[in-house]
Amino acid sequence: MTAIGDILSAVVTMLNAATFTPAVTAVKAYLPRKDLVDAATLSMQVFPDAQTEARVTRGNTRQVERTIGIAIVQRLTGSDDNADCDTLMSLAEQVSDAVWSTALAALPGVHCMAVAREPLIVPSDLEELRQVVTVLKVTYLSHED
Repeated sequence: MTAIGDILSAVVTMLNAATFTPAVTAVKAYLPRKDLVDAATLSMQVFPDAQTEARVTRGNTRQVERTIGIAIVQRLTGSDDNADCDTLMSLAEQVSDAVWSTALAALPGVHCMAVAREPLIVPSDLEELRQVVTVLKVTYLSHED
């Protein structure tokens, strides 16, 4: 059986092995948060979101869908908010591409089935805090006894 923590760790390892522009290091976080003081530094946090199980045979085989979140956070400090947002949206696309195209080496029976970006940017954080928060929701599928 694969635990959600195993998936989080495997995704962090996979993301940290990839090359992104701008460079960022992923961390596992059961409580994703970023204080505004620290938000000037770009961060990527990988956290659990949901799990659904369904029986797929008359026996005990289950189809397990586990959804994780990947939050990309940075406070805007430059004078061109649009350019800064474009850079972070590009980073989110790069992360999405990496998730789709890279298998989790430590978990060969776990496969990426869906990626959603919800929200693209948290409007209230951008307006009130000048902080960009974008979240990718990634669903992994496995079959387990």
